Amino acid sequence: MFLFGGGKTETNQLDFLSNKEQGVISVASKIPFEQELALMKKLDALVCMDSSNMHFGCLLGIKVISIWGATTPLMGFYPYGNEKNMVQVPKNERNQLTLTGYGNKPSSNGYKWQDHISLDEILNKI
Repeated sequence: MFLFGGGKTETNQLDFLSNKEQGVISVASKIPFEQELALMKKLDALVCMDSSNMHFGCLLGIKVISIWGATTPLMGFYPYGNEKNMVQVPKNERNQLTLTGYGNKPSSNGYKWQDHISLDEILNKI
């Protein structure tokens, strides 16, 4: 399993995860961007949130399973060609989300989307 990302805080978190688990490798801030894309192109599937990596994976033509919690495709950002692999909170609960363009604000009503997305649903998409 390869972990992609960037930024000091995120890189530190991904390094922690890769050091904790066998078979997990963080490439965040370790290889040039072009090599990240070349590695990504060889993946069987990319599991990610609504992020730049989601868009890169779609442009590379690989299978992308995108997790939509604090963001929504209703803002126009779709995983092009991988729409059927989107994982979201149940439709009847989406009005509970406090949505921003970047998913960077906590819910104003205490709704925790993480509790409403099933790991089994993600694994079934893979």
